[in-house]
Amino acid sequence: MDAERAKKLAEKYGLAYFETSAKTGQNVDEAFMHLARDVKRRVHETNEAPDDQPSKGFKIGGSGQQGTGGGGGSPQNPDNTPSSCPC
Repeated sequence: MDAERAKKLAEKYGLAYFETSAKTGQNVDEAFMHLARDVKRRVHETNEAPDDQPSKGFKIGGSGQQGTGGGGGSPQNPDNTPSSCPC
């Protein structure tokens, strides 16, 4: 897709536009960090729904089985043990 068409589509849908190169690494880190910050912001906003209103997205955390040793965690945390990840 040519750059002008991509820019117009990004603008139409309210998205960021980055020209990146996997070969040279140009703007790859910047695009990833922008995406990660946007996802974090949206998750945070979603989880701030008032108690009397359902959330519009997903909740951060487990299925309530954390620490039971029953497995079923993520590939990075298969035992569902508490994480020290600051994110």
